[in-house]
Amino acid sequence: MAQTYYIFRSGRLKRGQNTLYLEQENDDGQVQRQPIPVENVRDLCLFGEIDLNTKLLSFLAQSEIVFHCFNYYGFHVGSFYPRESNVSGHLLVRQVEHYILRPLGSGHTESVELKSLFGEKTLLLEV
Repeated sequence: MAQTYYIFRSGRLKRGQNTLYLEQENDDGQVQRQPIPVENVRDLCLFGEIDLNTKLLSFLAQSEIVFHCFNYYGFHVGSFYPRESNVSGHLLVRQVEHYILRPLGSGHTESVELKSLFGEKTLLLEV
């Protein structure tokens, strides 16, 4: 089950082997990596000073993970939403084609008139 992760620590958020890692430096200079399983993440809320790169943004978009950034006082600064799938409407077009071109039974035909949203083109189909 996907859940929201709240990150209050400062550090670097990285992608490694299809997993998210939060890297932090200890007092002695060693880097500590804490894994965050991608399968369990729905949202990331970043409150600390976090460094990240576009490779991580691409991975978050591919995994459909939203992240929200908050400032020092806890106010929402901005969010990153992955691109919606099916932007072109290809699925909707295929559903309309299936509905219009369905068989009507024995020997029945209908003419169907389709117009674009802007009324520019008209298409007549004999069904």
